[in-house]
Amino acid sequence: MKNTTISRFLCTFLLLILGMQSVWPEQGFIEEGGNIKTENTASNAQQQVDVAFDTKALKKNYLVGILGMATTNLVIMSWNKFVIGSGWAQVTWDGVWPPWERKVEFDTGWYWTNFVLHPYQGALYYMSARNANLNVLESFLITGVGSAMWEYFGELNNPSINDLVYSSVGGFIVGEMLYRLGLEAQNKSNILGFLFNPIRILTDPLTGHKPNGSIGNIHALSFKGGFNTAFTGTWFQREYDFSKEIFPFSGLIEAYVVYEDPYTHNSNVPYSQFELEMGGGVGVGSGFGIKPIEQKMMYDIHIFSNGMMFSRTVNWGENRNTSIGMVFDYDFMWHSFMEFSSIAPGFAIKQRVNYEKSKIEWQTHFCAILLGSSDCYYFRRGLKKPTDKGTFQDYGYSFGGQIVGKLRWIHDRHILNGDFHGFAMYKFPYQRQSNAMKGWEFFGLLDLSYEYFVSKNLSLGISNELYIKKSLYKSESNFFSVLNAPSIYVRYSF
Repeated sequence: MKNTTISRFLCTFLLLILGMQSVWPEQGFIEEGGNIKTENTASNAQQQVDVAFDTKALKKNYLVGILGMATTNLVIMSWNKFVIGSGWAQVTWDGVWPPWERKVEFDTGWYWTNFVLHPYQGALYYMSARNANLNVLESFLITGVGSAMWEYFGELNNPSINDLVYSSVGGFIVGEMLYRLGLEAQNKSNILGFLFNPIRILTDPLTGHKPNGSIGNIHALSFKGGFNTAFTGTWFQREYDFSKEIFPFSGLIEAYVVYEDPYTHNSNVPYSQFELEMGGGVGVGSGFGIKPIEQKMMYDIHIFSNGMMFSRTVNWGENRNTSIGMVFDYDFMWHSFMEFSSIAPGFAIKQRVNYEKSKIEWQTHFCAILLGSSDCYYFRRGLKKPTDKGTFQDYGYSFGGQIVGKLRWIHDRHILNGDFHGFAMYKFPYQRQSNAMKGWEFFGLLDLSYEYFVSKNLSLGISNELYIKKSLYKSESNFFSVLNAPSIYVRYSF
């Protein structure tokens, strides 16, 4: 893979955003309190528009947006250099200049850093621009500049292709969701608003006002907590005997939010409708893993999200609400037994079928993975030792395809729910870690659950999570792996 891959990818994404920008609405007014509402005209009676992000009605401040991005980089650089004392953060001018002579490559950074912290760092760039009343395109451009500044001048390591992608595109995805959720939280509590959008500490005094935008767009919000156990089995083509693991017990918490109704949404504005599920768990380990702490402790941190870049409602029958359009999925799984992540745009169909006493909701997403990652099973379970100790990591970079399927049946106090994420990832050979597995990996995560509402807001549930993975490597032994995790939980819905 040549170094021009990253520039081609970002240019393609930029053209996509630019296309959305060309059709965004340009009319609206600010009501008392700074919240923007649509004008009730015949044109938008047929099309739902989100003018919360019509920046013509607001004064843009490019300097504040750029200053917020640069300050974010400076604070993180200073923390790593002076407080933590990381070797890679001891930046000098001679160490980073000239930037055009530095090799751009894939890195082998910590999994959490590469696929969560880098998108969050990019989100801070992005929100600083949104707080300064810049639109999505302008904010994305500032995010891209901030990502490049960090990679070329914020650390001594060579600029990283994966970080440039996850900080810029991932920063847009995470940043737009956090910005919108921050507006909703700000309406309830100023402290909550700052938790979602902490760069306001800098931008609010400089702009002289809080971030502006519409509120009251939360379609569903819930939190759940519970317990689970997990059983695994792995079959190898050669070299190794059948392997099994048991994770005896773990606790879990999870938050789920739906922004705007997925089935009636009609808009050209990116991420004016999205869904976000994120949670974590900790428990007793299975006795397997590279390090002693991994053998003793089970962990599970996951993020599943999708946002509509644009959507259209269509009439596909009586008593049906249907929307179609372009979706952007960002998924992340960091589990004791499995790791994967993806940034994937694609096409989505979402439909609700209304019956007299019940309803069925379903979605299908067909996505192309621009850049993803998945675990190297042999390294993670301690079956193989790395030959490149200086560049070792227990995952590899991939691209490929992704499909998402969601199905929910709701009747009175009963909910049956199915959620599937399927991946076909190709681990390409041009990675810094020369001994990483190369070839195809096919895996999926299926979650089936049943909930019963004991009151208006409180429900009890049982679920079963099934993970299946099949590898087709070029030089390593192929394997077939399964994880099954039943759980019980309680959910509170607002």
